[in-house]
Amino acid sequence: MSEWGFDLARQAPYLLHTLSAFAALHLQHFSHNKDPELDDLYDHHFHSGIEMYSQALSSEIEPENVDAMFAACMLFAFLAYTAPSRGPPRDTDAIAPASTDLVWLMSQCGFLTLKTTTQCHLSTSIWHDLFAESDSQGSQLKVPMDLTSTPSAWLNLCGIDATSTDANNPYYRALHMLLLIQHIDASKPANFSPFISFPGRMRSEFMELVQQRDKVALLLLAHWLAKMCEMGQWWCDAKVRSECWAICDYLGDHASYKGGCEGQQLLIEGLLRAPMRACGYPARLV
Repeated sequence: MSEWGFDLARQAPYLLHTLSAFAALHLQHFSHNKDPELDDLYDHHFHSGIEMYSQALSSEIEPENVDAMFAACMLFAFLAYTAPSRGPPRDTDAIAPASTDLVWLMSQCGFLTLKTTTQCHLSTSIWHDLFAESDSQGSQLKVPMDLTSTPSAWLNLCGIDATSTDANNPYYRALHMLLLIQHIDASKPANFSPFISFPGRMRSEFMELVQQRDKVALLLLAHWLAKMCEMGQWWCDAKVRSECWAICDYLGDHASYKGGCEGQQLLIEGLLRAPMRACGYPARLV
């Protein structure tokens, strides 16, 4: 982005606004004294960028505009993580994400959607290497999950067996992706892509379960957020820790699992420990 960003922005006003919004946010984050003018600048450039970008999306995308469109798309995905978080503590009335809280998460789907729309123009794009990496990640998901190395707790909770596939089990893809990224060092910038792309690869059925506060879906989401906590990046750290905390709070408070099955609840509590540690959920509240 630093190599081509400003050259692209000169050709696309929506990208110039988006870069300016990101710059204002960056300055505000590292400022010792919060500057209201920076907040105003951010609001102006962000909303102007969104409006112009939406107009560009509604028109036919020309080959010469593809690079700028993807640059803006990625910046908007980053900016979504800076949206206000509910944040800890949540006390006894904790609730997991409702549909109105998930705009930041749904916005992560934009990259793959745009990639599909502009497929015929990608071979000459400056983002070609990024697309190739994305395709590689997608190919990994086409290989069946290795059930022999998958923790039995996950298999039991998700109802996954040898007959399960991405098409017949709403948890399958999320668990598959978690298994693929669990041993990758999220703190290295070179490894960011598989973590950032996680939400965009989820099936709509899974996202609906998250909106409905399905406990297994939330637990899977919490494990992704736990890996995001390892990144330690200024633009996402507060958001992912807060969201992870909120899910830990909700799953910790709601002791009954589907039909009050105590054995399955114990599995949830055991698998919840890693996200709790990642987001700093106090041991006294566990």
